[in-house]
Amino acid sequence: MGAAREHSMIEFIAAVIAIGLVMLAMSIGVIFGNRQIKGSCGGLNNLKKVLGFTPCDGCTDPSPDCPLRSQKRT
Repeated sequence: MGAAREHSMIEFIAAVIAIGLVMLAMSIGVIFGNRQIKGSCGGLNNLKKVLGFTPCDGCTDPSPDCPLRSQKRT
């Protein structure tokens, strides 16, 4: 019984290490992919339909890259 338990513990540790290595590889791929994070179609900007305002409405100093910057100044 002790040998079977030890064997299953080794399998568990090997599985955790394998999953960790896969996650590490995916994160390195994302970091070196140099792609910008994009919003979703149903993200926080759809709150305007529900609440009447968006999170961007609360921004007092939008960055130069903000697509709503020209709209905020008016």
